Amino acid sequence: MIELPVELIISIVADYFHLTIDEIKSPRKFGEYVRGRQVAMYFCRIYTSLSERRIGEYFKVNENFKAKNHATVFHSSKKVKELMGIYPRYKIFVTEIDVRLKKEVENYTEDLKVDESEVFQENDYYKN
Repeated sequence: MIELPVELIISIVADYFHLTIDEIKSPRKFGEYVRGRQVAMYFCRIYTSLSERRIGEYFKVNENFKAKNHATVFHSSKKVKELMGIYPRYKIFVTEIDVRLKKEVENYTEDLKVDESEVFQENDYYKN
């Protein structure tokens, strides 16, 4: 599976919720901030192979704030799954974000495809 950069995941989730990246990463506990942060952490667990501790390190605004710990990342992912099972609207917006992220995975896959005409052919070197 192609992994997405954590920064890209946070950016897409922030954009969906009309938040800035700093607002997603902030320690504030306002509803939209928390929702965006939890959803971003949930997708980081899906689209990266990073540990919860490493994911948490991405969720700090600057050096003046502590990183989120592994328990916060674990709780966030669990909470998103729980809320998707309870609230259909919650599941809809998580699915909409997932669609955006899957498009990014497709873009990464397309970028990795190599045009054979651009590949250096060893035989081409010896023709001259």
